[in-house]
Amino acid sequence: MVGTDLSGIETRVAQVASGRIAPPLSVTFDVFPKPDDAETGVLVVTVPASEAAPHMVDEKYWGRGAHGKRTLSDNEVRRLMADRQERAAGLIDRLRELPARLDPVDLDSGDGTDLGRLYVLVEPAAAAREPLTNLLGDKHMLELVIDGLGFRPQWTPSFELLNHMWPHPDGLAAASLTAEGKAGAGPGYLFILLGDDGGIQVSAPAARPLRREPDAPLVIFPGHLLEVVHGAIALAGHFAKQYTGYEGPWRVGLLGTRLRGLTASQAHTDFGYQRYSQFPSQEYLEIADTNTTEMAAHTPQVVARLTKRLLRGLSVERRFLPYENPRDFTSRSR
Repeated sequence: MVGTDLSGIETRVAQVASGRIAPPLSVTFDVFPKPDDAETGVLVVTVPASEAAPHMVDEKYWGRGAHGKRTLSDNEVRRLMADRQERAAGLIDRLRELPARLDPVDLDSGDGTDLGRLYVLVEPAAAAREPLTNLLGDKHMLELVIDGLGFRPQWTPSFELLNHMWPHPDGLAAASLTAEGKAGAGPGYLFILLGDDGGIQVSAPAARPLRREPDAPLVIFPGHLLEVVHGAIALAGHFAKQYTGYEGPWRVGLLGTRLRGLTASQAHTDFGYQRYSQFPSQEYLEIADTNTTEMAAHTPQVVARLTKRLLRGLSVERRFLPYENPRDFTSRSR
């Protein structure tokens, strides 16, 4: 490997990607300098799948086929643009459909069917070239999750309790088990689906009794909520890096249901002077754009964009955000 002069090369490539291509193309760089000459080396340019595709160069739209690059026909351009618009516009609809589509119909809901749930939808702009279930092989969900989380969960139900594999037509799914070994346990179960497209869908409790007593108030545990959202995003980034090789853009959605009037758990355990608000809306919905690198390496940034308004509505935004490690959630919850 001969290498090239690294001085200013990233800037020049970025200018081409943003100035000569319409819409501008976002690329990422990895620099490998020579051991004995830091000014010379190799620049690896990653061109991720783009949510803004198709892109125009020299007033033509280009694609790639079996025999190399080629110009796209007008019909191909129209179809690609229509697919892009439909996928972006449908994210909110798909997020709101998760309660009906995701939660297993035969999980025992006990007496908690009226309690709020939390739903996380992590969706790549382009589906994996090969179904994720084919790439994962025969690995158990628990093995995959522990390998990809990057932290030890502190709250229950957690990703480390996904012992119950659940057949699902859209990918690999699992649910948490109770201490008695029963799937579900009313509103306390956690359910995850690793979609064949490379995306992740998660269902978890949003509201639970503060204590085990029958008259305990229903509350939101911000630490658990943040841990679930962080875990879903980190896992999606991990699977993209390790299995599908997808480095492109993502859209992430967060939906909370039956939240109106609830408070954070700190409202009942913190006896200081701070006032804690009741959440004013029945539903919380937030959408964020991100990419594989940010999800895998800077997960807290994505989590903050998704949860900031929710935490602000509970008067705990400054208590929990920003953070660097999900282990912080336990100490900040006290």
